[in-house]
Amino acid sequence: MTISKKRLIPLLIDNGFIESDKVVSYEAFGKKVFAFIYLKDMETRSRLERFLKDRKLNPDTRYSPGHPIVEVPVSYFKAWHWDE
Repeated sequence: MTISKKRLIPLLIDNGFIESDKVVSYEAFGKKVFAFIYLKDMETRSRLERFLKDRKLNPDTRYSPGHPIVEVPVSYFKAWHWDE
C-alpha cells in the first residue's frame, strides 16, 4: 500500500517523527515515487520503520543501512522533469 505525500507529512508530524516537511525529499523513478525521510538518529529510524510497517506502508529497511534515513513509497505525482 502507498500513501500520498500530502497525507504522509501530517502523519509523521502528528506522531512526533518530524517537525516539518523540510526533512523529506522525493525522487521519481518512472512511475515509482519514494519519500526519503531524514531523521535525527537510528533509534528514531527503527521506531518509524515499525510504525510504517504496522500501517502497511512498506518502508525499505535495506535502504542506506547505518544512516537515519527512511525510504517509503508514495503515490505517483508529476515530479519535476516528469515530461522528459
